Amino acid sequence: MRHAHRRALLFSVTGMQSRPQPSGRTHPANADGSRSSPGGRGDATGGRSGTSGSGGRGPHRGVPRGTLPTARGEALRQLMRVECEGAFAGRVGGPAPGTTNGSATAGQATRQPPPKQASADVDDDDDDAAEGADIEQAAGSGRSGGGGGAEFSPREQRLVKELVSGTVRWKRRLDYVISKLTGNSVEKLEPAVLQILRLGVFELTHRNVPGHSLKEHVELVKGVAKPHVTGFVNGVLRAAAKARDEGTLPDPEAALQPSTSGRDLTRTLAIAHSHPNWMVSRWLKAFGREGTIALMQHNNRPPVHGLRANQLRGMTASLLLDAVIDLGARAEASTLLPGSFVRIEAGLQGVLAEGLLSNGSASVQDEAAGLAVALLDPRPGETILDCCAAPGGKALFAADRMDGQGNITALDVSSIKLRALARAAQAAGASDIVSPVCADLRAFAAGRVSEGGPLFDKVLLDAPCSGTGVLSKRADMRWRRTPEQLDGLVALQDELLDAAASLVRPGGSLVYSTCSVEAEECGDRVAAFLARAGPRWARVPPAVGTAAAAHTAEATGGGSEGGGGGGSGGFDRVPASVVTPEGYVLVLPHVHGTDGAFAARLVRAAE
Repeated sequence: MRHAHRRALLFSVTGMQSRPQPSGRTHPANADGSRSSPGGRGDATGGRSGTSGSGGRGPHRGVPRGTLPTARGEALRQLMRVECEGAFAGRVGGPAPGTTNGSATAGQATRQPPPKQASADVDDDDDDAAEGADIEQAAGSGRSGGGGGAEFSPREQRLVKELVSGTVRWKRRLDYVISKLTGNSVEKLEPAVLQILRLGVFELTHRNVPGHSLKEHVELVKGVAKPHVTGFVNGVLRAAAKARDEGTLPDPEAALQPSTSGRDLTRTLAIAHSHPNWMVSRWLKAFGREGTIALMQHNNRPPVHGLRANQLRGMTASLLLDAVIDLGARAEASTLLPGSFVRIEAGLQGVLAEGLLSNGSASVQDEAAGLAVALLDPRPGETILDCCAAPGGKALFAADRMDGQGNITALDVSSIKLRALARAAQAAGASDIVSPVCADLRAFAAGRVSEGGPLFDKVLLDAPCSGTGVLSKRADMRWRRTPEQLDGLVALQDELLDAAASLVRPGGSLVYSTCSVEAEECGDRVAAFLARAGPRWARVPPAVGTAAAAHTAEATGGGSEGGGGGGSGGFDRVPASVVTPEGYVLVLPHVHGTDGAFAARLVRAAE
C-alpha cells in the first residue's frame, strides 16, 4: 500500500498515468542488474528498446545535442558517450574501446586471440599515467576533457568529473531507486532521460544538494526530449528529494539480516554497493562478507592517486611531497614505496596544471604498480624487456632505478601508445635507455628464439587482466567485465607467460604482474606456469623490508641498509604486509588503501 501510494503521488504530480507492471515481473529487468540489456552492456546499461518512461519518443541512442553549456550539461554529454558509444569514463574525448587507441594490451587479445577471445578493453595497471595526462591536458586548456568545446573553470571541471564518475559508479543503486519511485523498469526510459534522473538522484544522495537546486536537471530535459517529459522528470526528482528528506528513500539493504546468505546476499549487496552480481559472488568466497563490503566501499570512494618522483630529473620523493603540499594538494608519503612515491588524496589537477608531468619531474602512477618494478630490481647496465609496456609507467620507473644506464626494450602492440611512451621517456630524460618496439609479444618471442637472438637479463610481464584491482579509478570497468572475459584472459595470460619466459637468459629473472584481485589471474597462473616449465624455473620470494633506505642511500652515495648488492642496493625489498605465504606480492585495495596488484618473481636456472 505504501508503494502504491507513492506511485499515485508521483504520477499525480507529473500529471501522468502510471502504467501497469509487466505480467509476472516484480522487479525491473535491469534496475538490479539481474538481467543484461538488449545491447549486452551489462547491468541496467546499454541499448534499450521500446518507448521512454514518459510515453514519448523512441530510444535516443546518440549523444544529445543542444544540452546546456554548463558543467551538468557537459556531464550529461559525457555520460551519454559512456553509455551509448562505449567511451571510457574520464576519457570520453577518445575513441571507444576496441579502436586503435584502446588499451595497449588489447591488441594482443585481438590480433592473435587465444582459444577464447579476450576483451578488447583489457586493462593495464598504469591506468593512472594515462588519466594523469588527460587531467593535465584538460587543466591546461580549460576544457572538460570531453571534447565538447565549452570552456570550464577548474572548479567546473572537477564537478564534471565528480558527476560522471559518481553517476557511473553508483548507477545500479541509482537505477534501483528510480525504478522503485516510478514503479517501472529503467529500460522503459530513453537513455538521455535516464542519465538526467541518475544525475539528479546521485546529487541528492551523494552530494546532498537541496531539492530546489535540481531545476537545472529539469532544464536539461528540454534539450533531449519532448516538452511533456519535463514534467515526468520534475516529478521523479521531487519525489526523490521528498523521500530523502523524510528518510524513506528506497534502500536495498533494509531487509538485510545477519543470516542472509546465498543469492539473496549476493544480489542485495551488489545492488546496495552498485557492483555486478558475478563479482560480488566471487569476492564473497574469496574475502568473506565483511571483506567484500570493504572492497566495494573502497571501489566507490574517490580514488587516491600516486605520484612517482623522477630522480633522472633531480626529483626525490621528499622534494615532491613538499612541492605538492605547497601547491595546495592533500598528500602524504607512500606507505609501500616511500622512497619513490607520494599519495595525493585531493588536488591532483592543480598539481599537474603546474607541469610536473610535462617537465618530467614526476609521473602519475599508483604505488602498488611500482611494487612490480621493485620486485624486478632493475640495475644499471642490465638489459630489460617490458613486454606490455604502454603507457610506460613501469618502464620509466625501471629506467629511473637504472640511473639511465643499460637498455629497456618497451614492447607493445599499439604504435599510438608507443609514441606517447616515447614522448614521456623524452620528458623523463630516459630516451637514451628506453627503446619502444611495436610488436605482439608472442610473435616477437618466436622470432627472437628462432633466430638465436640475444636474451634479456630481466623480463617484466605486466599482463592484460580484468582490472578488478583498479575499479576505484575506472568507474565504468565494473560494468564492462563479464565472467566469460575472465576465461579468455586466463588463456591469454598463459600464452604471454610462456612467450616472456622464452626471452629470459639462463640465470635471469621474470616478474609476472597484474592489477587483478582474482586468484585465477594471479597465483593460479604462476602455479600453472611452473607446472609446465618444470625444474628450469623457480619462484623466488621478495626480500622483506623497505626500499626507502636503499633508495635514499643510493641518491647520496652511501651504503644500503641490509645490503642486497649491485647498483640498487636492495631495492627489491617490499613491506611484509604485502607478501603472501607463497612468496607473492599481493596488494588488496580494502586492506592497503591503494590499487590492487599482484606480482611474482621467477628465476630461470643457470646452465
